[in-house]
Amino acid sequence: MSTKTIVIKLGTAVLTESNGKIAVERLQNILDNICIYPMPEYRFIIVSSGAVGLGRYQLKLTPPLSIEQKQVCASVGQSLLMNTYEGLLKNRKRNCGQILVTADDLSDRKKYLSLRNTLENMLKLNVVPVINENDVLATEELSHLKESKSFGDNDMLSALVASKLDADLLVLLTDVDALYNKNPKLFKDAKKIKRIENFDDLLKIESQGHSENGRGGMSSKLKALKVAHLSGVSGLIASGFEKDVIKKIVSNLADQHEDSPGTLFLSHAALNKKKLWIGLSSGHRGVITINEGAVSALIHKKASLLSVGVTDVSGDFQAGDIVQINSSSGEEVGRGISNLQTSELIKMKGLAVSELPNSHKKSTEVIHRDNLVIFKEIGY
Repeated sequence: MSTKTIVIKLGTAVLTESNGKIAVERLQNILDNICIYPMPEYRFIIVSSGAVGLGRYQLKLTPPLSIEQKQVCASVGQSLLMNTYEGLLKNRKRNCGQILVTADDLSDRKKYLSLRNTLENMLKLNVVPVINENDVLATEELSHLKESKSFGDNDMLSALVASKLDADLLVLLTDVDALYNKNPKLFKDAKKIKRIENFDDLLKIESQGHSENGRGGMSSKLKALKVAHLSGVSGLIASGFEKDVIKKIVSNLADQHEDSPGTLFLSHAALNKKKLWIGLSSGHRGVITINEGAVSALIHKKASLLSVGVTDVSGDFQAGDIVQINSSSGEEVGRGISNLQTSELIKMKGLAVSELPNSHKKSTEVIHRDNLVIFKEIGY
């Protein structure tokens, strides 16, 4: 039997009760389901939310909280969370290990390879990895800002982990039992969607809003599932409140989840490993703004990005770093590996080859086409 790698993301709503305490019975059932499958045939990785909420409950703090308070809550909550995982898995004679990551750990290739190697070795030793964003350090996430140093939520983190480990399935367990054509909490006539083969089918679905206690809502989950989809990883949204939900999902792996709970999102590998890392790594070190002529050249002519098309540069990046490419209207066009550092590009922006000093004439190519991912080309 070939090895199956399954990444399971547990949201705050699944992990905690309405009063802020850990939902021990619910979590025990999920972990029990994991432990019934033998290693190495099945490998499970958990991406866990809940640290900030648990810390807030423990410290008896009332929202709204400052960034500093949230960081303290994350620190306290992580200990509580891992103690719970350790205790529940110990009942099944399994070990767990904590991995705290930031977006930089996946956007920096050396750190990413180190993380992947660590995860592989944990799995070989029959250790269940429990991954979370390092909220103690990730101030952008805690302040709800969409910045380069944060994943934004653990939905995206779980998708990136699944993609980088070539997982067979990403399971997002939440407080709804599937994807619906509209919010079932607001509309009684909402219809459940069993399978998504093309992400264009989602354009008419109302997916805005956040879960009650967590940062991520349905729109966040769909974005994460799109990353998995482009990475060749199937995804599934299901209810973490359903008894034996993991057992039901895994038992249906062989037949494409015909009778599986939730909504299945079929995979479509659109990117090779290098471009997957460049385009969907989450982190980036700076932003390059380009004019409309450059946007057109990148999209329609599949050109490299040249200095003449650059209108603005922000951030502090070096040659070899991933940067975000924006249009003049602020839309993110794509991402790429810069051939230049910030200070060099600032001096060269907007200049054609003939306008550059001799020392810079060989470096007008800001990002080579082979190191560039344009989002419209991959439907992201």
